[in-house]
Amino acid sequence: MKYSLYILITIMIFISCKKEEETTKEYKPKTCRLTQIKGRLLYEYYSNGKISTIRYINNCCSYDYVYTDSTITEIKTTNNYVSPDSAFLSSKEIFKIDNDGLARSSVYYLYDNIGDSYCTRKYYYDSNSYLVKRITNSNALNKIDSLGIIVINGNIISKYLKNNSTAIINIYGYDANLNKLENIKPWLGKESKNLINKENYDDGYGGGFNYTYENFINIDGYLGRADYYIPPSWGLEGSMHSIYSIYEPI
Repeated sequence: MKYSLYILITIMIFISCKKEEETTKEYKPKTCRLTQIKGRLLYEYYSNGKISTIRYINNCCSYDYVYTDSTITEIKTTNNYVSPDSAFLSSKEIFKIDNDGLARSSVYYLYDNIGDSYCTRKYYYDSNSYLVKRITNSNALNKIDSLGIIVINGNIISKYLKNNSTAIINIYGYDANLNKLENIKPWLGKESKNLINKENYDDGYGGGFNYTYENFINIDGYLGRADYYIPPSWGLEGSMHSIYSIYEPI
């Protein structure tokens, strides 16, 4: 769960360095980019501005991105095998990209200490290029899962993942005054237009969690810090954590 939370926070915080004018509420051109979430993640880019690598500072794993005219490949490298959970395994996913730059299908390969497995995925978008459905078919695991997404007023308000045995539901809330201005994976459709400030998660087994976020804008008008609260679980007390974003000029 903690690993999944880091991914969520990465997506939430990955905004561009754009300033907001106090009077016109319009945004200036991007002048810098996120290079680090302090103590956790490092970001590297190609000369054309596309993301090339996302690396965990503790060196547990990294994500590399390779682009061609018709495909994008995401390669996850795990340096230490620590769990049979798929979140900790190395993997590769090859996305087939259409003329609009959106992934319409992909093949996902998962590598573990026993052997390799794979699945195929199809992606569906609404008229505004928001991902609204993903179907995964895994012959190796004899499993089909369906991810349904509801978008209202430019924000993803819920995700519903259903497979052979369970269903997982995520419900999101947003701060209407804080715009999210960049998408780390544009080939998977638009992200929510506002910064997330809460998440309710039902794990499908009678458990789940509720997270709340408080976002702080720095003097230049960028997201400099995001605080999130982890509620009590598994006999542990609740705790507050802060995420600090570091930028560099383009």
